[in-house]
Amino acid sequence: ASMDWTPVTFTHLGNRHLTTYGHELALSVIFESGVQHFADRVEGYQTTKISEGAQTFLKQVPAAWDDTKYVQGYPGSWVVIARRKGNDWHAAGIAGDTARTMGFGLSFLEKAPAGYEMTLITDGATDSSFNQSVDTVSSIDSMAINTRVYGGWAAKFVNLNPVGVDEGRMHATKAQKSVSGQFLLISEAINLPKFLAGKKVSLSVYGLDGRLVKSAKIIKIHNVNVIRDLALSKGVFIVRYLYSR
Repeated sequence: ASMDWTPVTFTHLGNRHLTTYGHELALSVIFESGVQHFADRVEGYQTTKISEGAQTFLKQVPAAWDDTKYVQGYPGSWVVIARRKGNDWHAAGIAGDTARTMGFGLSFLEKAPAGYEMTLITDGATDSSFNQSVDTVSSIDSMAINTRVYGGWAAKFVNLNPVGVDEGRMHATKAQKSVSGQFLLISEAINLPKFLAGKKVSLSVYGLDGRLVKSAKIIKIHNVNVIRDLALSKGVFIVRYLYSR
């Protein structure tokens, strides 16, 4: 349920914090409120103590979510929560009065062929500092994140292979620099959006296990036959297409 508890405060405001900066950053994801807000003064977010990466994270974190997953934790000790907005995920973890290593899987992410660019911001060497790293991960990967006492971390997972939308919605994207989509293929042929006819389109064909089976570039009408055009046997595949202007 929605809740609010003056989250994401980095200044002390008369009462010294027990929590680390990593913990406070994590609260922007852990807490969900119908009127989400960050409770510190403006100066608290503009100070050079707040890393550029943390400031960017706070600027981009959604105010509302499409899905929420409890990942792991124990009441009064620690928790990891993941939340999705569109094709991307955010996750965060906070610890109580014991420093710990939070170990958990990323099974909340979409399965292959989806892959994600993860930006991870964790506790730094002191309570008022951050560490940041960027990596490529998928739903089969696991994490082990060290936190300080009353520490925490936050991460953003950007989907590198977003699921396509139907053809009717694809027509609305013709002005964009690139168009992509994804189909589950259970017959010999697929129909790409008609406005891609005659364009050079990149195709990636995956098995249901997420293994890349075939990559190709084609210029043709919108109908693609996997036997004739891709030299594959008939089967069940996930086909992703990409057109860039």
